[in-house]
Parts: sequence; structure tokens; C-alpha cells
Amino acid sequence: MESFGALKGTSPIAETRDFSIEKSEQEILKELEAAALKGERVNLHFVKRYMRFPWRGDTKYFVTRVEVRQE
Repeated sequence: MESFGALKGTSPIAETRDFSIEKSEQEILKELEAAALKGERVNLHFVKRYMRFPWRGDTKYFVTRVEVRQE
């Protein structure tokens, strides 16, 4: 599992990446939407799949956990 998120001293553009969320992980989607509405920065924990299948998502990267940054 890897992590991706708000790193101090870096440009948000430098850390842009596309992610997918499994249909069974609707709670993750709700957490991301809530953080976006509040303007919170988050760390995303994800797994990288080695192949992309259209019925599973648009990317090889699947979010497994959202961690709101406490700054």
C-alpha cells in the first residue's frame, strides 16, 4: 500500500494523480466529498493494480483509506 497526500512545501500541481474508488467503498467517496466541501487537505492511502479493467475503474490506483490532515 502506498500513500499520497498534502506534503508541506510542494505545489499541489506537482502532486496531482488520478484515482479510482471501488463501488463497494462508498464510504471513501463520502469522506472525500466531505473533505472537499470543507476545504480540508487529505492523505490518500491506495493500492496499485498492475492492470486496468474498465469495469473496475479508470485508473490502476484505488483509494483504500482517506486520512484528513491535522495541521
